[in-house]
Amino acid sequence: MAGVCSGLSDYYCLRKNGLRLAFILFSIISFFLPAIVYIVLWLILPKYLSTQAMARHLRRKALLKKSLTC
Repeated sequence: MAGVCSGLSDYYCLRKNGLRLAFILFSIISFFLPAIVYIVLWLILPKYLSTQAMARHLRRKALLKKSLTC
């Protein structure tokens, strides 16, 4: 997998394997529509080398947003 489930699980504080299992089960039940959504997310979501890089980016974004609103 391209890391979409891993990134989403880190962002929303979910279990990675649970999200992957839910994705697979939902794909089987709903005639592979989630597979198409997965591919679209894989193409549009930003790529990070690690979860630490993602966390740094989100912290910077939050600080920038906070400084602009004050």
